[in-house]
Amino acid sequence: EYSEEFDQSGWSTVQSSVNPNSAPAPGGSSTADLLVENTATSSHYITASTSSAATGAMTLSVYAKAGGARYLRIVLADVGLTSGNRCYTTFDLQDGLVATPLSIGGSNLSASIVPSGDGWYRCVLTGDIGNTNSTYNVGFALNNTFSVSSSLPSYTGDGTSGIYLWGAQLEESSTATRYVKSDV
Repeated sequence: EYSEEFDQSGWSTVQSSVNPNSAPAPGGSSTADLLVENTATSSHYITASTSSAATGAMTLSVYAKAGGARYLRIVLADVGLTSGNRCYTTFDLQDGLVATPLSIGGSNLSASIVPSGDGWYRCVLTGDIGNTNSTYNVGFALNNTFSVSSSLPSYTGDGTSGIYLWGAQLEESSTATRYVKSDV
């Protein structure tokens, strides 16, 4: 739900906030949202969950651009972003790099970062998390280093740095397909 509107219900911020329509998105419309870290020493992220009876490979993607913060962590999980089965990786939005994806209880992992023009990248994470509870949790976290660990990154935010997000998509597929906007 709300693949381009991260300030809407269904999305929840933790130690961060969303500034809607803050920049031109891929394609030029001014609909990209800025996820901004607060000044807490904590994890800074946005999350949503959805119900699906799907099992097997799932692909989570989002268009992202550095907005003072350079690194984006993407998480796909069954129970929660820090518990249960999950897969995750970190993307460098300055140099266009992706760390090796890791998982707890997952398999068939892959990740890619595809330039989309004007500093934008489509960040893609694929994995089979062995989901048996029909719930998928997705998360986009700010990260202060190009690291990957089983926990969400925790650091002291500066209150102004962030990452532009647009076009989140979760699909039953082992590859990312063409982006399709979703609303409620």
